[in-house]
Amino acid sequence: MKLTRNAILALVTIGLVYFLLTTDFHKDEKAPQPSPPPPTSPAASEKLLYNPEDVSALTWSFKDKTLELKKENGHWTDSAGHSLGDDASWGAARRVSILTRSILSKDVKVPVPLGRFTVKVKGESWEGQYGDHSFDWDAGPQAGNGFDFSSDQDLKDLFGEGLFGFQSHKVKWCDSSDLRQVDFKSDWTLKKQDHKWITIQGKTTEPAREQAVGHFLQRACELTADLFIADPGQGPKDAAPILKIVEGHGQIVVQRDNGIYFSNQIPAFKSRDLDDLMTTNLDDIKDPSLEEGKVALDPSKTTPERLAAIRKIKDMRSVAGIPALKTIVFEDTNLDVYRYEAVDALAAIGTKEAFKIIADRLAQIGRSGFELRMARALSAAMGRAFKSDEKTPENIRRPEVNDLLDAYKKNPPGR
Repeated sequence: MKLTRNAILALVTIGLVYFLLTTDFHKDEKAPQPSPPPPTSPAASEKLLYNPEDVSALTWSFKDKTLELKKENGHWTDSAGHSLGDDASWGAARRVSILTRSILSKDVKVPVPLGRFTVKVKGESWEGQYGDHSFDWDAGPQAGNGFDFSSDQDLKDLFGEGLFGFQSHKVKWCDSSDLRQVDFKSDWTLKKQDHKWITIQGKTTEPAREQAVGHFLQRACELTADLFIADPGQGPKDAAPILKIVEGHGQIVVQRDNGIYFSNQIPAFKSRDLDDLMTTNLDDIKDPSLEEGKVALDPSKTTPERLAAIRKIKDMRSVAGIPALKTIVFEDTNLDVYRYEAVDALAAIGTKEAFKIIADRLAQIGRSGFELRMARALSAAMGRAFKSDEKTPENIRRPEVNDLLDAYKKNPPGR
């Protein structure tokens, strides 16, 4: 249908009128926004018994020992005003925070108290006592209310630490560089002999793997006590030690009973670090390089087996594998497959002894791929570039080898 000019004008007019009637010309003006709700105080939002910020002092006791702490300008100090270390400050702040968040009951009492605590809030003393299974407030606004630990093992553990909860839980009870022997579960022994570590199990003595020993000793000397136990009971009186660490000036003896460790150095404790250490197997420590060396030298073994043995020695970087590698390198043969791998393994071990074997053999060998392999390994260790390759003329290549050997004699690489 064809619209006339008048019809079109009428439609435009109707559209304009509709636009004027429905459009809000004040929409870009900023409408007043509702005021945000007032901030809720921590005590109201979390239903705290008191605001931890209002605490000015904390007294904590276990049996006949007491620790008195003050808080000034947000920092915890001892009763004489000396600043506390991070561990004691954290111990105080943690207890103040946990006490105020405890959901109390009226029917909880402490039949046999082990200690007491006092929290001073805005000058008012909140006093309580604790035992093995509960704590209760006996003076102050919450007097008559308490908490049963049966529903909260973490809270039971915290009170069970007594005053030990205010000391560092990072334990460093030996120096790994000063150790002489470690007896493990009466099963095997790690012993330092002639500056090298060996493993002993029954009548069998084997070299220990250097890197594994270093890691093991570090873990044995430095660990975290997840929890100290102030009143562990009698402990394992006659139980055999599960760990004995002998160092230059004494020894550490550790026993275990029901997951609790007892030692002659620190209070009874629980430790996931020590739990993990006690899963160590002798195979994790001893050095299998001697056995792998036998496989590498055994002509009855297949080529893949012999190569795998050499590569294992390389990966372990054990000096115990050097004699077997030396035998392979000095073998009078044109078969390079084992010699190449042996050179790579010696370079990976990286001791002065290992590089001396490479240098000595390089001085003997003539032009060959084996010569290049050794020259490149030795030059890399010395931080030198070896430019010759398979196509380099002998009158250029051999002088470069000789220059390399001269430089080696002046400054041998290796640890």
